[in-house]
Amino acid sequence: LEDSRGYMWFGTHNGLTLHDGNKTLNFLHDPQVKSSIAGTFITSIREDSSLQVWIGNESGIDRFHRSSLSFTHFGIDRGDGIKVNTYCVVLGFVSIDELWLLDTEKKALRSLNTKTGATRFIASFTAEQALFYKSPIDQKIHLWSAYNKGTIHQVYQNDKLLKEESFFDGKNKTQIEPELIVIHVLQQNDSVVWLSTNRGLMKLDPLSKRYQ
Repeated sequence: LEDSRGYMWFGTHNGLTLHDGNKTLNFLHDPQVKSSIAGTFITSIREDSSLQVWIGNESGIDRFHRSSLSFTHFGIDRGDGIKVNTYCVVLGFVSIDELWLLDTEKKALRSLNTKTGATRFIASFTAEQALFYKSPIDQKIHLWSAYNKGTIHQVYQNDKLLKEESFFDGKNKTQIEPELIVIHVLQQNDSVVWLSTNRGLMKLDPLSKRYQ
């Protein structure tokens, strides 16, 4: 992630690294320090509209505090007041205080209220990685699965799944479409989606279903 200050954040399998252009800081979990980052296996990094940085990891979600170089941890609700620390992937902000995430243990898409710390179930989601896009035109949320055979595209509005379709999974009978391993997805706008695949770069228009 390049944040609003131009700082670079790198998530690795061995902690979180921040580079401000001059020096590098590394953050690892320390069981003796409650304000340390809760996990070492970093899955995702996002910045909110208040310029706060959020980190997904194998133990849940952490919010970074710039002034103290410390973290606040958020677990995932399991009912009856129980919270668990589990592998999470932060996706993006639906609103100023609502962060969507993947709870891979339960194969679920969930929402975190960043003010209260409460999480709630949105929908089932089987992939362990997804790319998030919020349309500036109609505010609909688009999710694209990655690291699977092909990609599954879901469209949400007001927490409800409006549409689900797949591309490049070898099962589309309506048109000739190659079966691809999708490594990464970037939705540029409502009609342009870029996919990095095992057979090169694909440009897809999800509205017309055309690709090149």
